[in-house]
Amino acid sequence: MRYGLSISTLCLGLAWGLSAAKAETLPPDIEALTDRWAVVYGECRSLPMPDRSNEAEIERSCNERNDIQNNLRKKGWCYGPENVANVYKSWIRCKK
Repeated sequence: MRYGLSISTLCLGLAWGLSAAKAETLPPDIEALTDRWAVVYGECRSLPMPDRSNEAEIERSCNERNDIQNNLRKKGWCYGPENVANVYKSWIRCKK
């Protein structure tokens, strides 16, 4: 059993490495947008406080994330590919 786990972990690592190796270098302006997108994406996924005091902040983050994502799409960049789990996605040129 332990041996099987090691093989599956190795395969996952290999797949991750191949995926990362194919990643395209982002132009500086696009990289700045994707860096900001990553920050507000995390903030958007935050859980509301029990008293909901951070609800407006979370909503602002989600709106900013959507605006950045739409801006990136207009510039020809998409978060993908679509057919993989989010953990394997990166910013890639949109397919036409």
